[in-house]
Amino acid sequence: MNGRKKGIDECIGRGCGGLLRGVGSEVHDGELAWCASCRRQHTFHVAEDGGPVAVTIERKRKPRAARGER
Repeated sequence: MNGRKKGIDECIGRGCGGLLRGVGSEVHDGELAWCASCRRQHTFHVAEDGGPVAVTIERKRKPRAARGER
């Protein structure tokens, strides 16, 4: 890993690098945002106001063929 910190408004998906829609300078616990590039949902987890922010991302969706759809 190159040690570069991602900004609060950047997607944490590996290889994506897109920007999150609707993220301001402050985020609150449980706030949701979606990446403009990969369209995956990000959830922000904040223990207390002004504290460190943890971000989780939804799993990648399987391709349509793998799900059995046509």
